[in-house]
Formats: sequence, C-alpha cells, structure tokens
Amino acid sequence: MCMFRRQKINRIYVLIILSCLGFTVIVWQLFRLQIINQSYYSAKAERSHLGLTEVAPKRGEILIQDYQSKETFRLATNTSFPLLFADPTLIKDPAYVADKLAPIIFDAVAAKEKEKQRIRKLKQLIPDNPSKEELAAIAMLPEEEMRKNFRSELFEKLSQKTRQSIILYKDPPEDIVAELQKHSLSGIEVTKEAITAYPSQISDRDYTAKIITPLVDIPYERLSELLVGRNRYVVLRQKLTTDVEQKVRKLFEEAKATKNENFTGINLLEKTYRYYPEGQLASQVIGFTSDRGGVYGIEQSFDSALRGKKGISKTKLDAAGQPVIVGDVLIEAAIGGDDVTLTLDRSVQMTIEKLLSKAVQDAKADSGLVIIMEPKTGRIVSLAHYPTFNPNEFGKALETEDIRLTDEEIKNIVTVGPEGEEINYLYLDTDSHYRIQVFKELLENGKTVISKFKNILGAGVYRNLSVADLYEPGSVFKTIIMAIAIDDGDVTPYTTFNDTGPVKVDEFEIHNALDT
Repeated sequence: MCMFRRQKINRIYVLIILSCLGFTVIVWQLFRLQIINQSYYSAKAERSHLGLTEVAPKRGEILIQDYQSKETFRLATNTSFPLLFADPTLIKDPAYVADKLAPIIFDAVAAKEKEKQRIRKLKQLIPDNPSKEELAAIAMLPEEEMRKNFRSELFEKLSQKTRQSIILYKDPPEDIVAELQKHSLSGIEVTKEAITAYPSQISDRDYTAKIITPLVDIPYERLSELLVGRNRYVVLRQKLTTDVEQKVRKLFEEAKATKNENFTGINLLEKTYRYYPEGQLASQVIGFTSDRGGVYGIEQSFDSALRGKKGISKTKLDAAGQPVIVGDVLIEAAIGGDDVTLTLDRSVQMTIEKLLSKAVQDAKADSGLVIIMEPKTGRIVSLAHYPTFNPNEFGKALETEDIRLTDEEIKNIVTVGPEGEEINYLYLDTDSHYRIQVFKELLENGKTVISKFKNILGAGVYRNLSVADLYEPGSVFKTIIMAIAIDDGDVTPYTTFNDTGPVKVDEFEIHNALDT
C-alpha cells in the first residue's frame, strides 16, 4: 500500500505570482492604450474637447459719392465696441464687484428710458382721475434712485450661478415635439417655438439627457452637463463708450497690481456691429441688418454679395460644450464681402430729404417720396422717402404710445382680418378713408388701453414705397402717350387741338378740368 503526502502551498508565492500577472496585464493595457492605439485615443480626446467654430466674415460696405467733390462716403460700414461680460460661477464676492462696477457702467439714458416704460405701465392701471398718491407713484424716480436699482440688478446678475432657462432647440420639427410630449419630462417645456430646459425643475438629469440627446443631436455627456445649468456667461453692458472702457480697464489693472482676485470671471470682448455713419440719410434705400443678414433695401437685395463667406476655426470647449475664447486654430479663413457703391449723389440726396420732410409736414400728408433720375443714363441721383428712420436704431420705429380717445372716436375703430390676425384701424377722416393702425389691450382690471405707433407707420417706415408699392399711374401715362405720338410723327410742336367741350362716352361725360 502506497502513501502520498500532500505538500503545503505557500500562499505568499501565490500572492506574488498573482500580483505579477496583474501588473503584467496593467502594463500591457497601458502599452496598448498609450503606444499601440495612441493616435486613435488622442484623436478621440481632441474631438471631445475641441469644436469647430464659425469665423464671421467682414461684411462689405455700402458707399455713396458726392459728384461735385468726388469724395466717397460710407452709408453702411462695420465697427466694434467692447462688450462687458461675466462668468458668475467664478465670482467670489458679487456685492464687492457690483459696488465697484455699478458707478462706472451705469447708463443714465438707458435708465431713463426704462423708467419711462415703468411709468407708462403704471399709468395704464390708474383711473382717469388719479389721487395724489397715485400721481406720486407715477413720478419719475431721481437719478440717485435709478443708480441704486441698477446696482441691485447688477448684484443679482453676478450672483446668479444657475441659469433660469436654456433653449435646447429652436423651431423643432413636429415629430420631435410629439415624441417629447409623450415623456412629459419635468423641467422641460416643449412648444412649437422651442424646446426649453429649466435646470432647477429637472428631477433626474441623467434620464432626461438620455431621452433628449438623440432628438436634439447633442452628445449625452455635453447635454447632461448643460442641464446642470451653470451660468457661465452674462452680459453686463454692451457697446461701452471709450470713457467707460478706459475706466473698466483701469479697475482691472489696479486689481491685478494689488492681486485682488474679485474680478476673476469678468472680462471685455470686442464685438462687431453694423454701423450707419450718415444716420437717416437714404435709410429706406440702405435697409439694415439682423442676426440673419440684410433686411430691406440694399442690405437685403445684395445680401449674398455683402455678407462674404464664413471661415472655420478649431476651438477648445468647456464641460458644457461652450467655446472657450483662447487658443483658436484657424482652419479656413473668412472671406470679406464685396462693397456696393450707389449711384446716389450725396449732396442732392441730403437736400431733397430736407425739402421733402418740410413739404410733407406743411401739407400734413401721410408720406412723400421723390425720385430724381438722370435722363441720358437712367442713373438714380436721389431716391428719398418721408417719414424716415435711423438704421442704427431701427427698433425705435416700432415704439408705441398710449392715446386717449373719446367714446365717439372709439366707435371709429374698425377691426379687419381673419381671427387671430385681426388689425385695428382708427378712421380719423371717414370721408377720405384716412386711417391709422391702433392696438387694443384689455388689462386685468378691465380697462382697455389703446395705443399707436409713434411714427404712425410702424414697420411700414422701413419700406421704400417708390420700389415696393404699386400705385395708380394716372397722369404719368400722359408723358408716355405724348412721347409715342411725337416718335411716330403724329404730333409736332405746331400741332393744335380744338377743345369742343365735354366728350360723351356712353352715359358718362368727360369734362375738362377747367370747365368749372
């Protein structure tokens, strides 16, 4: 009978062997990731941290000449102004920053305009015979009080580290709207106009991101971070004047010299704007621009030539997928737009606009227009319209003001158009059918407020009636008929016509204008 004796296994050796095997696997994995597949993972990391950003081209200028001096002037050009912005997540002491910045960037003109709007809303709510207390409530606040309010609003902006709302998708397709409405996600508002996220109301951010990401074409990681709602960008003031810019930069320099980190997260950014140096001159001819391109006039008609071609740059992205404005790598340079030179004579255009303005006001007419053409070439020397507007402030053409009407005048308001698109017109002269557009708003207190455009025409002031509207030619055709007759030899300078009185056509009689 044979006996076998089992040898004891040394556990230390087993542990060493397993550790060596594990270490070998780890080294192999590191070698595979960092050496063999290095290019693949580097490219993947670069794609996740870099994004392609469009580089806006320089828009072409619109030029006009003075044919006497042969000097060229810019009707439309480009200019840049500093924009002051903040990243609230980086600001440690919002109260300190607000105290320092508010006196510098406070805009008294803008504050007064805002105060006027506040007073207008209050006036709408008070009765026709207000009391002393009600009158005191609608009085203009002193500038010192406006400054305090501005400081409070600035502090609130700097303190808001979470965004209230985030637009994820503008004008979403119907199928995406229908799909999201099925899920009824908390903190997500879905309408035909936009898909909007409200970060503070989202209960399950990861689940929400998984549902939305395939529909809005935003990577899951980026969308999940976006739904946190970190407020990384707040505009404090646009179009800083040179004086204000210098004061802000001096404040930053002093903070840097004293190692004061309270202004970390606040910076200036140069932003390009369309600028019209001549103001109202030929405004209907020029038009203006919006974020989408030219609107009305030459800006719209020649938009493809003026806008140029966008460039592309590779930009670093933050965790939320937003571009970081450092270290851009230019891939394709932007191509500036073409300039457009008009045939208008600047001196003639300026003179005609002044004369036309006076003529329309003296005649108490709705509007007026003048076209001056060079007969031999067809060149348009002047094309003027009144009322006009300043394309630098084109939004002011849409400003309204409240009006008080008698009961009899209210009866003259006529509503036209289909349901949902009704337009109210106030007939000021029923015999001549002279009317203006008005707006009726029913307030919560039951009071109806009636308002009108300050310039009467509203957006109609943008249109160049001489080329945009149809009109009954009437006597214009007299010159055409006479030209044809002269060309055919039917009429000469010695041709006479014997006026025998009214001409009868069927039951009607055509009389000479001077018969009576």
